Formats: sequence, structure tokens, C-alpha cells
Amino acid sequence: MRHPALACLLLSLAPPALAGQDPPITLTRGLFVDRVVRAGRDLVRFDPIAQSVASGAFRAPAAGDAVAGGDRTWTVGSADDHGWFDAALGRSGYGYFEVTSPRQRVAVLDALAHAMIYVDGEPRMGDPYAGGAVSVPVRLRAGVTPLLVAMGGRAPFRAVLREPRAPVELDARDTTLPDLLEGDDVTPVWAGIVLRNCTIERQTVRVEARAEGAGDWRFVRDLTLEPLATTKPALTLPGTLPATGDTAGVELRARVPGLEGEDIAKLALRVRRPDQSRRVVYHSTLDGSVQYYAVVPPLGEEPPGMVLSLHGASVEATGQADSYARKPGLWIVCPTNRRPFGFDWESFGREDALSVLQAAAHRFRPDPSRTYLTGHSMGGHGSWQLATLFPDRFAAVAPSAGWISFESYAEARGDAPDRGDQDPIRLMLRRAACTSDTLAHVSNLASMGVFILHGDADDNVPVGEARRMGEVLGVFHRDWRTHEEPGAGHWWDSGRWKDHAGAACVDFPPIFDFFAARRLPRPGEVRLVDFVTSNPAVSGECHWAGVVAQERRLRPSRLVLDFDPASRRVRGTTDNVRAMTLSPDLRGERGLSLTLDGQDVTLDAAGPIVIHRLGGRWEQGPPIAPIPPGSFVDAYAGFVFVYGTGGSPEESAQALAHARYDAEQWWVRGNGSARVLSDRAYLAMQDPPIVSMLYGGEDTNLAWAAVLPDAQVRVRRGVVSLGSREITGSAGVLAVQRGRDGGPVGVIAGTDLPGARTLERLPLFVSGVGVPEVVVVRPDLFTRGEGAIVACGFLGNDWGVESGEIHFRDQTGRR
Repeated sequence: MRHPALACLLLSLAPPALAGQDPPITLTRGLFVDRVVRAGRDLVRFDPIAQSVASGAFRAPAAGDAVAGGDRTWTVGSADDHGWFDAALGRSGYGYFEVTSPRQRVAVLDALAHAMIYVDGEPRMGDPYAGGAVSVPVRLRAGVTPLLVAMGGRAPFRAVLREPRAPVELDARDTTLPDLLEGDDVTPVWAGIVLRNCTIERQTVRVEARAEGAGDWRFVRDLTLEPLATTKPALTLPGTLPATGDTAGVELRARVPGLEGEDIAKLALRVRRPDQSRRVVYHSTLDGSVQYYAVVPPLGEEPPGMVLSLHGASVEATGQADSYARKPGLWIVCPTNRRPFGFDWESFGREDALSVLQAAAHRFRPDPSRTYLTGHSMGGHGSWQLATLFPDRFAAVAPSAGWISFESYAEARGDAPDRGDQDPIRLMLRRAACTSDTLAHVSNLASMGVFILHGDADDNVPVGEARRMGEVLGVFHRDWRTHEEPGAGHWWDSGRWKDHAGAACVDFPPIFDFFAARRLPRPGEVRLVDFVTSNPAVSGECHWAGVVAQERRLRPSRLVLDFDPASRRVRGTTDNVRAMTLSPDLRGERGLSLTLDGQDVTLDAAGPIVIHRLGGRWEQGPPIAPIPPGSFVDAYAGFVFVYGTGGSPEESAQALAHARYDAEQWWVRGNGSARVLSDRAYLAMQDPPIVSMLYGGEDTNLAWAAVLPDAQVRVRRGVVSLGSREITGSAGVLAVQRGRDGGPVGVIAGTDLPGARTLERLPLFVSGVGVPEVVVVRPDLFTRGEGAIVACGFLGNDWGVESGEIHFRDQTGRR
């Protein structure tokens, strides 16, 4: 990839290294090209450089070279005296550098404010939010190693390659820790800290801990890391931590038995008084990681209620909590969205909010009828999302400065070629993001109180978002109100509220008065269920009824059911429902009667109540097996990635690189922990974990048959089989399959290397992006757009291709 003209752009060395170590290398000059990438919240993006990397056609550029398909050219750019490149260099584009090393070795790349980087052609995660805590171990060739950087543009860019401190490093810059309560002796303590394998071999790492500066090292955990991998595992710190003073200190040690060198990190846990806000951690069932939420304790001794408060973009949960004054009889609970930017409270962010709601309810035992929801900005959008999808969880909702949906807030669908909304492929992509459509589920708000707060001079989220929701609610809702603060912008604490203890744009006194007057109904008090869902795998239940399968998947389904407790009878109607459930608690001594869509349905006297539509008639039947998740992204749950080693060395290296890159993305974007395994390591396990993602096809991933005994989508060299259909030639495939345990497993595979590499840069960890359960793309996706998607759609309720709804283009890409 090296070009002779780049010799003058090679890198300068930072200050001298310690004896016996290679000196650090700071990037100081490179080539940059801007405005060559066009991307939005869509699976399709325009990126000719990513396409050239995927196809293997990328070559080192020279100053003045034009990027294929446009008039943008590469230009020389230099850092300042401290190694910082201006944020405008390569904005919506790339930077190119070359690094020279006298020998093959591993270096740790410490970089800031880049989206990602190809190191010698392999994708590695960047620091897109410019947080300064993303470092990854990389392999440098003997000679020249090319670095192709997808620039971030959020802040100035800087990158240094340094010698590892030890075979495995700990990184205390990115920890997830609880606060300790003053006077408590807490054991054990959950913690999350970054570990990276700075070797090119798979390593078993031992982590040990002790109180800072004292005592013997105590065993914490052994874990295995793939070559050059970075992860953030859950650790339990043993022993008792005395919560005195301002902090409690802990030391962690990581080492590889049999290898020389160890790394030690010091952690400081805050100690808080019982009357102060504090951080609380929980162990996530989504990926086994440690996550935190912040709480503000209630005033008074009365049985408390709970307010779930969702923060805005770039805000930490602790900052959200500190914006509130303590409230009589109310816990203020602030989840994280997984990160300050996170997932816009959709997808994995939504899962975090619901997990925190459950964890806080278990920990603090609030009155379940007094559960409320609010949030600011992005958190205001999250409030609309959670309230419309889960209307039986909250007595009232109060979005502040919230936007309704991605479409209403901004033109977020990118610049893909416009085929019109009736294009079948585009419709499939939009259907996969159906849960993002707040207005499609807005009727679910009818059962709760709604308070809308907005500044009428908001220059970030237009006040028109609040007014539009008011117009929609005005058609059917009987318990809502709105307040526009005169002259207020996006974040405000002024006017008549300036002496209020909290920040008025979130801690708004009339909102809490509104909450105080509203309660969720107790079990047995709900007579009417009027519920809409677009994806039962995400939000399928409301009070005592639920949708478990649809006639047409990922389209709105509706239940309108009335329960008469005197006669123990349910009457109602359905729309787009294949199977539904009723709570057995509805039965009385005389059982339960059901009239559905005008038909009387005979019900058993005991057991689960599952009603199926069979041949146009409703009948009680057996429980429904798990249905497909609706979106490919939902198959990530569990975050166990198994990569293939059964292909050529190049195919195996690519599968590992992609799995490692996805694990890094999940760490950086989702504060998460993914387990990466080779197929051989997986097959050697006596009790293997449930796999969430397979990297590689049927003839390159040796675990394929064990994980997918009944695959409906098969990927082999040169051909993709989807039921009775075959697609030949170069292609990349995303497909959800039913795994051996009956749950979803994702397949990420190509029929060849260009097909597989095309999948590396798809925005699968970006909220609002619709990714159907089956997607087959050609390697020219990044320049041809939707025309390169040759198959796209959803499986049937039985996980079949033939029973599903998949649209095929012909082999040329035409419909």
C-alpha cells in the first residue's frame, strides 16, 4: 500500500523511550481527503474509500490524487507542535499515514476523535466521541504499516503508537464503579475495567485485587482474550472495603501466568453520605457487563415512588441526577443509555432503561403504582419511546425538550439514491426500524398522564416537536397538558424558577405536582386494554394481554379488549394478530369466557391462555415458541462472538478481525463486554455458551453445524441459499437464524473476502438504523446504494424463509 511520494510524510518520534523499549511514534503529517462520505441513520451509506478497502483495490494515495467517482483530492496535512490535527482535516473523509518499524511488533494505539482506523487493512475501533479513553493494541509490520483513518470531525485528532506496559494492560480511564455509602462495609463490589491483550497470541489472563497499598493479592477472575483484543469484563472485588473518608482505594493486577510483566491499576471509589446522589451498579443480563445508574434519595419516611429520568446527549447519568433536588417520597433514578451518547434510548439504550427500572425497583422497593418517566432532549425522546412502547409501566410521562422521532427531528436517512418510499427494499429497511416510530404507537399513551415541557426559544430541539405532539394528543387524550417556558432555550434555569434548587428544565415543580396526582392501577383494576405494538419481540404485553405473533410481521398490531370482572368475560377485537395471550389471573371460580372478533372461544379451565388464529378462527392452543427478533441487531444479545478458522488464512484473519472490531465497537459505544471465541475453542468446550453471532460461512466456520442445526439461510463460497432461492457471485450476508437453543443467532458472512469485508463497516451499532433479519448485499454497496441490496426482508414466525417476506432483486440489482 505504500507510495514513494509519501516518504516525506513519515512520522516523527515522540520523546525518548525507556531503555530496551521502542520509542513512541506520534503522527505528525499525513494525507487527508474530506467530504467523500455521506451517511445518515440508514444501512446504506456512500463511501468509495470503504468500498475500495473491501474490494482489495485501495492503494496508498499521493498528494493530488482524486478519489474515484468524485472530484475530492488528497492533500497534505500537518499537526501542531503538540501532535494535534485540526478537526476540519478529513471531515466526512479519511486520513492516511505510514508507520515504519525495524521489526514486527505490537504497539498500543492511543488516539482521539476518530471514527475508526484500518491498521494494515484490519478495522479497529476509534474514539468517535473524543472521550480520550480508547486505546487498542495493533500489530506493526517489519517495515511500513499503513494506517487509514476514518476521521471523526468532532474534535482535533491526535494519535500515538507506544510500547505496551505488559502482555496484558489494565486501563483505569474507563471504569464502571459504584459509590460506597459512608459507614458501610460493602462486599463484594462489582466493577468494570478495560483489559487489552497486547500480544498476537490468545492469552489466559489472571486478575487479582487488594485494598490499595496493603494486604495480599486475592484472586478475582481468569479470562481468555483473543490476539490484540480489548474487553471490559465484569469483576467482583473481594474483601471488605471500608467506606470512610472521601474515597476507598482498590488496586487491580493483571498478568499472564508464564509470561514476564504485569500491569497494575488503581481505582478510587467515591464515598457518599446517605443524603447525597450516588452511583449504583448492576450486572447486565444482556452481555454480562457491569452498568451503573445514578440515584437521588427521597426525603421523608413515607413509602417512596420512583421517577425514571433519562439524560440528554453527552450527559452522564450522574450529571442528570445532580440536576435534581431531593423530593419527598420519590427516588430519582437515572440510567445511562449505556454511554452519554449511547443509543438515543432506543435499542440497547432502551434495554438499559428497562433493566435499571427493574434493578432499582428490586433494590429500593418503591410503591409500584407510583412509577413515573421523564427526560430531557434526547432523554425527552426516550421518554416518548418508553411510554409509547411500555404504557403499563408508568403512571405519567413528562418529556422536556424532547424530539418525537429521527424523521421529525432531522433529515437522518442519509443520501442514498432516492427510489421513492414505495421501493420494496427501502420499505423493508424502514420496517426493521418500526419501533422508532413514536407516532405509530402514540395511542398507547391514552392510559397515562402526559406533561410536555419545552422552551419556546429552543434552538436545538424546535418547539414545534412539542406542539406537534400536543396536536396529536388533542385528538384522543383526556389527561395531558403542556407548558412552554417564555424565552427559554434548550437548557434553562431562569425566570421565576431561578431560586429553585434543581435545574428547572428537568426538575420542573409543576411536573412533580402532576406526578403526585397520578397512580398506576393496581392488579385487577384494569378493565380496558387498548394496545398497539409493531414488534412483539420488543413490546408485546400490556397489563393482562399480549401479542406473541403477527399475521404480517413488523406492521402495527392492535388489541382492544374489555374485561368484565363480574361475569369473568373478555370481549374485544384484534388487528394483525396471529397469536395472543391472556393472563391466567383473569380466571375466576367459574373460569373465563372470551369473545374475540365476534367469535366465542372455548378456554381451558387451567394453564396458560394462548389463543391462535387458525384458518380464520380463534382457538386456544399451546404456548408459542420464540419468534424471530424482527431486527438483525437484536440477535447480538448475549454478545458471544464465534469466528471461523476453517477457511484460508486470509478468510480466518478477516473473520477474527471483524469479530474483534465488533467487540471493540460494543465496548466503546455500549460500555459493553463481548466474548470472542474461535470456532475451535467453542467446539472444545464441555459447556459452551449460547452463541449470538457467527462470523464466517458454512464452509469457513467450523461451529456452523453445531450452532445452526436447521439453517434456512446458508452461506458458502460463491453462493447464498435462501430457502429454494440461490444468489451466486460475490456477496455479503447478514441473517438471523434459529440456534440450537431455539433463540436467535446472527450470521455475518461473505461468499468471498470482498463480500465479507463489505459487512465490516455497516452501522449495526447506530440507533435508528433499520436492519432486517435477512440482508444480502453486493460489494459495491458503498457506491451503488440500495441497488446493491439483492435480498432483504423478514423470516416467518416459524423462522422459515419460504414463510417469510423477503424481497429479491435480480442478479443485476434491478427489481
